[in-house]
Amino acid sequence: EDEMCPCDLSDVLDMSVGGVSQHLRKLKDGGLVQDKKVGQTIFYSIKSENLLIIKPVLESLLNENKTLAV
Repeated sequence: EDEMCPCDLSDVLDMSVGGVSQHLRKLKDGGLVQDKKVGQTIFYSIKSENLLIIKPVLESLLNENKTLAV
């Protein structure tokens, strides 16, 4: 996904919406993600300049989880 709201991320991560929102706030404060408000919903996305750094880390974590599941 290009952008997601905290409620969708909470379903994916099996975390509370409040917990996800706190993490997203820290990522935003650190300059890793950006937000966009549409109506009353806030959507978050990874800043494009950070994709080259973050994408390999996320892929590595995904591969690690697949290995552990086998």
